[in-house]
Amino acid sequence: MNLRVHLAQMTLLAAALAPAAMAEWGWMAGKAGAGYTQPVGAIKSRINGGVNLNGGLGVNLGPYLSVMGEYTFMSNNLSDEFKQRNSIPGGSLRIHSFTINPVLRMAGDRAVSPYITGGYGWYRRTVEITEPTTAQVTIFDPFWGVFYPALVPANQVVGSYTVDKGGWNAGAGFDFKFGDSRAKLFAEARYHRIATRPVVTEVMPITVGIRW
Repeated sequence: MNLRVHLAQMTLLAAALAPAAMAEWGWMAGKAGAGYTQPVGAIKSRINGGVNLNGGLGVNLGPYLSVMGEYTFMSNNLSDEFKQRNSIPGGSLRIHSFTINPVLRMAGDRAVSPYITGGYGWYRRTVEITEPTTAQVTIFDPFWGVFYPALVPANQVVGSYTVDKGGWNAGAGFDFKFGDSRAKLFAEARYHRIATRPVVTEVMPITVGIRW
């Protein structure tokens, strides 16, 4: 059979089945998760491992495909090696991103389904340099029933640099179904690359959460 004819038949079949699939699955998709962020590449010696938060909303195009708009936040402290080399008392790197990501599930609606995902979007990277200081706060003593001032350790920002860049991501994971519920547990690892200069920012968040 001619390849073009075969592809056209598959497209028509998918279009015919999509309304039924969306009725069964529900058209709206969502996710929320958190986890650990591992720096990779040239930036690995500059920051420590950190944390990430991830959430998204999108549409289901059937049991095998959805398209998600996702927000991801990542936070990593500067490494001791980098601080010592540059005589920096402290600091951190934070990344905010908004990306569009298709999700292709290999096993559809089965109990365990591997998937691949990836996409492109906007990334904001902020590097802050901090030094230790103290801050005055008000503390309530429930025994005496009084408020009193106290000094506590804090970090003062002495320098900050923010850059907005485009970037892309790619990754894979597994969905684990909860019985007949649409909710699923997911676990994934995803590589993010941001075109910052002179050093490209590369991180790999490992995230666990719930999707529906």
